[in-house]
Amino acid sequence: MPSYRIVQEHDLSYRLGWTYNEMDELSEITDKINEIILKDIIQNEMQVITILVWGARFSGKTHLCRNISYVIWSKFGEENTTISYTNNLTVAYSELDAKPVQVLVIDDAARHQGSQDGVFKEKKDMLNDWRELRHLKEKKVPDGKTGIVIVMLNFQKYSTIHSQIRNDADITLILSPSSDFSDVTAIKQRIGDLAYERLKENKRKILKGDNSVRSQSIAYLPAYGYPDGVGIYVSDWVNEIEGAGPNWTVWPDKMEPQKEIKSSSGKRTTEEIIDELLNDLQWRKRTEIYLAYKEKKRTKETQAEIADRFMVSSQGMVSWYVSKVEEEIIRRGGNIEDEEETAG
Repeated sequence: MPSYRIVQEHDLSYRLGWTYNEMDELSEITDKINEIILKDIIQNEMQVITILVWGARFSGKTHLCRNISYVIWSKFGEENTTISYTNNLTVAYSELDAKPVQVLVIDDAARHQGSQDGVFKEKKDMLNDWRELRHLKEKKVPDGKTGIVIVMLNFQKYSTIHSQIRNDADITLILSPSSDFSDVTAIKQRIGDLAYERLKENKRKILKGDNSVRSQSIAYLPAYGYPDGVGIYVSDWVNEIEGAGPNWTVWPDKMEPQKEIKSSSGKRTTEEIIDELLNDLQWRKRTEIYLAYKEKKRTKETQAEIADRFMVSSQGMVSWYVSKVEEEIIRRGGNIEDEEETAG
């Protein structure tokens, strides 16, 4: 049993008013994590496991995700496991198949959350996509329910991921300290001062050329709480695992990027493009709002009522959705003027 000390006044946690006791020592909790990621498949139950991997550039986030993927693949076998590697959650969903175990690795998960003016709205879209995951997978498997989906989101800034996704994560793995105060605050709130000091110590060792700690990360398991759910996770490099080799072939040979659709003006109708958008998880809700807006003269539905029906924050956000869909229709080769005439 670890011993504890009362947090002192000079500690950040004390100044922020957190009431927990700080740990005096860190334990390795690799076994606890493996119990979660290597759980057995349960008949008629769709299990979703979320792992957040946080770290600065070049801290080894992708390598860690690769290692965890190998451990999962080793248990369930190639015939039962699909590993998808992309930088977009929506693209990852499109890669789901009928195999019982799906490993979705989302590299730089905040990359496609939108430009600065739309970042908060885009984070809501990401959350909506996130809520669809279980249902999307259930549609892919023969019996409709049995399977495991393990999603690994890796990112450089802690605050860029929607708070509900952060809070719903089963495992958070942290590879490096941060220079961003908001990130430091959020991370310390979960792992405490001692664990954060270990991150700084490991970073100093790596900067000095000591790579002996590269296989270590600080883990936080909400199911165990603080302090039992805070400790060290040790992951072997895949190319050092017996039988894996440096060219482990099951790992995708390249990242599947966000798909770009080139304009083909004159070859596709706007109606075809709208149907395409309605079948695209990333664009479905936006397009439904767009169609409701275009039909409001006929339906007599006000813009405020559209906002309420689709649970968006304001009438202004309805206009924002409409403008983004119009931009996408043009990008895909459609004509907004023709569409407006047919909509009327």
